[in-house]
Amino acid sequence: MKHEHNRVALATLIKGVPDYRHKSAAQISAALGVGSERSMQRWIRELTKAGLLAPRSMLTLDGVQIIRQVQRYLDAHPGVIHLGELVRAIDRLGNNYSWVRWLLERAVAEGHPIDLARISLEPVPKARRMGRRPLDQGGLRFVTMAEVDDDHRRDWIALLQSWYRLAPRQEVPDAA
Repeated sequence: MKHEHNRVALATLIKGVPDYRHKSAAQISAALGVGSERSMQRWIRELTKAGLLAPRSMLTLDGVQIIRQVQRYLDAHPGVIHLGELVRAIDRLGNNYSWVRWLLERAVAEGHPIDLARISLEPVPKARRMGRRPLDQGGLRFVTMAEVDDDHRRDWIALLQSWYRLAPRQEVPDAA
């Protein structure tokens, strides 16, 4: 690649590969059928240094495909969409919400037409456990042993003894 016209021709070939900024050197060399991965890496580095190619994107090809799925989902569903809903709707996202947030923000920074105002990036509050709900909303209410009547106390002790295979003992009438 000593001659400038060869460099320009190779840069034009590489730019002809769809999404070349998001592909690895192996994928580009396979698409062009030219050279090996190692030589393609060297050529891409030299062409980028010379300013004939745009620098590589931080988004991989998989990330770009996911961004396109997000765009299609946003086009099909109007209104504000929660990040959790988006993650469940699109395959291959898993539960890594921080990576999805990074992917969306990076895609917008690189010029992909994603309307981040329509995506709520806040975490979805999980359903609270029953014990943490207030009493008037059906939460648990704890009672002291003095408030428990004798029949229920006897049944509770028998249940615990059966769970732990304990021998029945005589209950002290004054124990509370």
